[in-house]
Amino acid sequence: MNRVFYQDKIIPSHLLEHVKSDIANIPWCRAPAGIPGNYAPRNVSVLGNGNIIRKSGKKVFYIREMGFGKTNTVSYPLFQCAKSSTANYEMRKIPLGLAKLILHLRTVVKELYGSSVKNVDRMFNIIICNNYTEASHQISGHRDDERWLEKNELDSNGKPCASIIASLTLYPEGEPDQLRNFEIQDDISGKWESKSLKNNSMIFFSNHMHRAKSYPKTLKHKQRINLTFRTILPGLIGRVGYGNFYRYMSIPSSICVIEKHRDKLEIFKKAAEAANIFNKKNLYNLDISLSIKSPEDVKRFREQYKNKLDLLPRYVKPLCSVETLIVFA
Repeated sequence: MNRVFYQDKIIPSHLLEHVKSDIANIPWCRAPAGIPGNYAPRNVSVLGNGNIIRKSGKKVFYIREMGFGKTNTVSYPLFQCAKSSTANYEMRKIPLGLAKLILHLRTVVKELYGSSVKNVDRMFNIIICNNYTEASHQISGHRDDERWLEKNELDSNGKPCASIIASLTLYPEGEPDQLRNFEIQDDISGKWESKSLKNNSMIFFSNHMHRAKSYPKTLKHKQRINLTFRTILPGLIGRVGYGNFYRYMSIPSSICVIEKHRDKLEIFKKAAEAANIFNKKNLYNLDISLSIKSPEDVKRFREQYKNKLDLLPRYVKPLCSVETLIVFA
């Protein structure tokens, strides 16, 4: 089983208020799920635009990696049953307070993992945000082992084996009487090991099976903000990865569909309207643009860029939109 580390007071005092300010401005939404008509069970968001965060002296830099593409727009299939149609998203830069936290987390990773980690200086280029506002909010057991995550944890033989994830917990209203729990399954015994999540705490883990159960109904629930810091690979597969996270954690600026999916636009408009109500300000544009393409055009473009598609793993190819391929033309 890969290692797991728990750290209290992970955000240094000089960064805490800056991080809280960044979190207060996160654009939350309940993004449409992969099946038409379903939505994310809680408000979510995503931060990251393909830049790698670096520091020189006291100055923080955002560096675009070679081979990622220049455009700030990422694309992803509209739904699981509508891979010929595409949703397009404007990526968001990681704000400065959280960027400085990422630089600090890299130092912590070096201390915890020692020689069993690689490429720390490009680690954590995307942040997945979850807002647990209700006691019923939970995450079922799953592994975060998507193919676009960089394997930066090394096994005992020095070979890359998993992608390190850093999961932050903050309670904006103060800690509840009973803390939320985070559970990780032991791969050998199959037993679930539970850790109580304090305010300003972080769990470092990787491809473990994990879950976060709902909060007891008999107790007073308090809002929990969870940010998970992850590392996406460079190149075409990385752009598909960003598209995946934005697809399920945000609302598109435009969609490009075949004719029979024209009516799906209303699903995204409804999500944008609900998000603006939740955020109490108009963070999402309700005027999502729509364009029509033919199935023949989709097929032609995929044939035209087949050499690019063939660079991707088999299970990732259907998730790479024509729009993504054009960026790498």
